[in-house]
Amino acid sequence: MSHTSGVRDYLSLARLKGLGRDDFYRDSDVESWLVAQQELNFKPGEDDMYSNSGYWLLGQIVKKVSGMDMAAFAEKEIFKPLGMNNTHFHNDHTLVVKNRASGYTPAKEPNTYRISMTTLDMIGDGGIFTSISDIKKWDDAYYNSNVLGPEFWQAMTREGELNNGKKLSYGAGLVVDEYKGLKIHSHGGAFVGFRAELLRFPEHKFTVAVFANRGDADPTSKAYQVADVYLADEIKLKAQSDTNDDSSNTSPAIKDTKPEVKFSNEQMVGTYELRAGRQLLVTAEKGILHVYQLWNHSEYDLEAINSDSNTYQIGDDETLQFTFVDLKNNKTQAISVSQGSATTWKRVEPVDVSGVDVSEFVGRFYSEELDVIYELSVVDEKLNVTVNNNKSAEVTVADIDELLLNNSLAKIFREQGEVKGFLLDAGRVKNIKFLKQ
Repeated sequence: MSHTSGVRDYLSLARLKGLGRDDFYRDSDVESWLVAQQELNFKPGEDDMYSNSGYWLLGQIVKKVSGMDMAAFAEKEIFKPLGMNNTHFHNDHTLVVKNRASGYTPAKEPNTYRISMTTLDMIGDGGIFTSISDIKKWDDAYYNSNVLGPEFWQAMTREGELNNGKKLSYGAGLVVDEYKGLKIHSHGGAFVGFRAELLRFPEHKFTVAVFANRGDADPTSKAYQVADVYLADEIKLKAQSDTNDDSSNTSPAIKDTKPEVKFSNEQMVGTYELRAGRQLLVTAEKGILHVYQLWNHSEYDLEAINSDSNTYQIGDDETLQFTFVDLKNNKTQAISVSQGSATTWKRVEPVDVSGVDVSEFVGRFYSEELDVIYELSVVDEKLNVTVNNNKSAEVTVADIDELLLNNSLAKIFREQGEVKGFLLDAGRVKNIKFLKQ
């Protein structure tokens, strides 16, 4: 429940098998995929990594124990008692739902969208249909419900813990953390053309819920922006309280009021890495910063939010921002990328891969765990990968014996210098073994 099981994420497994969002599979397929896995991402309790498989499995446990599927159980034990009459687990994609919203994602043409829905019937990790008025009833239940009592909520908001005693900012299906000094319970969600965020400040009895049916929406940022407005006084008081607590009895707190120093383009140019296989290449030409994503070949220009700022965005899109920080040796050492939450991309030295002979990697590679073949071939002097006869995609050489293919990192292993296979890391799935046929 705190994502510490190490069980590989089934949606990631589906993608690695070559399945897309328009492909159909059942619970029985997901079960067979998980059974076929020969390893976990890590030993249980040694680490934490979000896995939809964990909550799907919990749904299967409910079915085994209660004798009814998760949808029926939740209707009987939770939604109906709470009066959530417009809420259900949608485990039948053929079911007609009155007043339902359709999901949309941007199409290739500017300002156009395409329908983005799913025919999948998996529940437990998702599949909830609800309304704003019903989610208010769910939030009310946190404070005054006799259906879900204090023990339930204490268990749900108890911080997870690793084997080494490290506390996690995740409970049981809820992030348990702080925002600007205020305690929060929260969780976002994203699938096909839908995005959502529930952000609760339990000590202030204040909650923001944002639902969107556009895949390019950022409800998480919107929720925090709303909280900044409504809780401005509480945030200010907390900041003042923290300042007073940190102040010495013998001298007043001294704050650094120096203005931000604007970095030059030359200081920001370079390669920045989030993790192995995830690198941003920042270049500058004619006074414009340009970003190239090495793992998927996406690229875009950056514009400063104002003339004195080191924070940039793409055009008018304020939901995704890049802040260059930590100047050392006349070079910025990191980029803080903010989209709801922030990630830190650290400067790395680029690897010279010009001498790599990509023909060494040509061949058919089979994974027993995925029951799939990845075929690597050279087309017009470029390495490509084809999965299950799907459209081929270009492969990027990331390092010596490291390839970026389909947004995943393949680490080549050899015997006596000869390529024998690779281990594939794909975010929520680690170390899937492929052997050369």
